[in-house]
Amino acid sequence: MRRSLISHPTTSLAGATVSLDVRRTGDGQVLFWFSASGMSGVRLSHDGRPPTRDRLDELWRHTCCEAFIKAGTGYYEFNFAPGGDWQAYHFTGYREGMSRPDLPTPIVSAHRHGDLWQLQAYVDPGGLPGLQDGAPLVMGASAVIETKAGDISYWALAHPSDKPDFHHPDSFVLELP
Repeated sequence: MRRSLISHPTTSLAGATVSLDVRRTGDGQVLFWFSASGMSGVRLSHDGRPPTRDRLDELWRHTCCEAFIKAGTGYYEFNFAPGGDWQAYHFTGYREGMSRPDLPTPIVSAHRHGDLWQLQAYVDPGGLPGLQDGAPLVMGASAVIETKAGDISYWALAHPSDKPDFHHPDSFVLELP
C-alpha cells in the first residue's frame, strides 16, 4: 500500500517528495519502505558515526522515519534512523503514559542513490499488547528530514494541526489490512 507523505506547511524542501509503502508479511511482520527524492542535501548521519543498530531515544531530532499504530485506547510509536538505530514507545493516551515495550530488534537499512534515499524497516509487532490478533492496523506515518545545512522538514500522511504533531489522533489515517 503506497502513500505519499506531505510536508507540513511551515516546513518544506522545494522539489522534494516522500512516500511510504507498507504491508504485512506472511509471518505477521510489518514492512515499512520510505522513499524520498529531490533531497541531495539530506543528512543521513547526524554525527558521522558508523551504523550501530542501537535502541536510542530522540532519533526524531535528525533524519528519521516514524510509524504510529493504534492499539486500543493507546498507540505505539516506532522510530527508524538511516544508520539502523531504532526506538519503540507505547503511549496509553495522547502523549501520555510513555513506556518502552519489549520487542524483537527491527531490521533497519537505508540506501542513497543520488538525490533518492530509501529506508526499509521490518518490525515484528506480534508480541505487543493490542497488536496480536491480526486485526487491521490503524496507523500514521511520518518523516523528519534534516538537510546538511541543518534545516528540518516534517512530513506525514496528514497534518491535522498548525504545528507538526505526529501524535495527533487525527493523523492516524491509514488502515493496513
